[in-house]
Amino acid sequence: MSEIKTIRIDHEGFPDGMLINEPDFDPQQHTKFGEAAEAEPKALVDMTIAQMRAYAKEHSITIGADATTKDAVLAVIQAAEAKA
Repeated sequence: MSEIKTIRIDHEGFPDGMLINEPDFDPQQHTKFGEAAEAEPKALVDMTIAQMRAYAKEHSITIGADATTKDAVLAVIQAAEAKA
C-alpha cells in the first residue's frame, strides 16, 4: 500500500489550515499554510480568517475563541488597533 503525501493549506474555514493531497495542490488556487500569498500586504478585509489570525499574532492581538467568523475576527483586530 502506497502513501499519499499531504500538504497543509490556508483555508478560511479552518484557522489551523486544511490538509489536501499534495498532487491536488495548485499554486494558482492554494496558499501553503503560513506562507504569504503576496509580497504586498493585503487590506484586512481582503484577508482570510487564517491570514487575519496570523496578522493578529504578529501584532500581539489576542483573538478569543468566540471570534469564529471573518467579521468577528476583523472586529477584534480593528478594536485592538483603535486602542493602540
